Amino acid sequence: MTNSFSWLKTLIIIAIILLIGLAIILWLNTPYLFDYFNMAFCPH
Repeated sequence: MTNSFSWLKTLIIIAIILLIGLAIILWLNTPYLFDYFNMAFCPH
């Protein structure tokens, strides 16, 4: 029981770190992403 709980905590910590990293990458690339979404989804 304790072993699976520690694995669960480890997975949650890894998931949080990945989400934070992804958020930072998206935030740094925001102007590019806005241009991409405008070209992809907005009819010009």
